[in-house]
Amino acid sequence: MLIPYATYPVGDSLYPLALDLFAPTVFFFFLGASYRITRYLVTYQKPFIPYPSSELRQVSGGHRIAALINTFANSSRVGIRRKPVTTAVGLLMHLALSLDNILTGPAHGVLGLLHSSIQRVVSLSHSGEL
Repeated sequence: MLIPYATYPVGDSLYPLALDLFAPTVFFFFLGASYRITRYLVTYQKPFIPYPSSELRQVSGGHRIAALINTFANSSRVGIRRKPVTTAVGLLMHLALSLDNILTGPAHGVLGLLHSSIQRVVSLSHSGEL
């Protein structure tokens, strides 16, 4: 039995198939993204603003910075209210990975270990030992 995309026998490693499908996947992703952006730009209508634009310029720089920080912090606030355990564990994992990379360097930390493990699996699959 053969996979329809190419002549890869079923049971062999799917790594060559994944490599062959990577380029079409990226192509279709950018095709879809460009379609959505084009559709947005073509159908965009400027919203009606009931107050003059000069009032918008009266907002201080500090208020703008606070609003920007609140925009990104809002997702954490909502997560803490709805799923506090999941949010706390996620934040702790981010903190642990960041501290690990800062203190030990990316080559020796958890991400470095993960990267070296992936390289080992790839080299084994290329050599036919896997």
